[in-house]
Amino acid sequence: MAGPRFGGRPGIAGVVARVRGPPVAAQPGAFLCQWATAGLYFARELNTAPQPMPRLARLQRHLSEINPVAIAIELAIVFLGVYLAFVFSQSQETRRLEAKRQTVIELLANQVTRYQQLFAGFTLYHDGLNEEVLLELRSGQVPDFGDVIYVAPQYPSDAIDYVLTNQSLDVFDLELYVPLASFAHRIQQLMTVEAELTALGNRYVSADRGDPLYAEQFQLGVRYHRFMESRRTITADLAEKAGELIGLLGPPGAGDDSEN
Repeated sequence: MAGPRFGGRPGIAGVVARVRGPPVAAQPGAFLCQWATAGLYFARELNTAPQPMPRLARLQRHLSEINPVAIAIELAIVFLGVYLAFVFSQSQETRRLEAKRQTVIELLANQVTRYQQLFAGFTLYHDGLNEEVLLELRSGQVPDFGDVIYVAPQYPSDAIDYVLTNQSLDVFDLELYVPLASFAHRIQQLMTVEAELTALGNRYVSADRGDPLYAEQFQLGVRYHRFMESRRTITADLAEKAGELIGLLGPPGAGDDSEN
């Protein structure tokens, strides 16, 4: 039976069998000669057997097979694809923000224009009424302020509140944000004054001179005139601020006209 194989080649026992050939008479000299010949043959086979390639040699061979131009082209294609995707995404975001900005500006322009007309009318109303109340007080009469009722909130400001409470600095710059915040603050002051006027109206009782309640009602009448003057001043200021905002926003529909 042949001996074990080494690297796909017969082992030393197989080599001895091949060299020795068929059995011969036991002769010490012939036996040693056969083993010596087999050893030389086996050593030659080991020297000529293929040796495993070292790791460094394999790495060098792989590196030599790499095409740097092809790799550079592939990297350029990948980089260009990523860059184009980024540019497209940024362009979409810019268009989305601009559409959002135009929509909110149109809503703001409509709301502020309506408020400008409303507050200007309030100012004219107080120009006449406040003078009449003052004349009554100077004559010693208690003005009739019992019908003064302001139901709050009577100034819807959805668009204004949206801009001021939704971190819209990414859509609107400070040139619009600051005056809009000032406008909203004055509306809050107006509603506070109207709440005071409503509270005074609930305390009104008709009283003439000599009435036990006359002194108290006269002082309430003085406070009533004072708050009416505050309301006239605030509404006049709001009408002016509304005009400034319209100058920044443009009149209602200005955005649509610019696109057509």
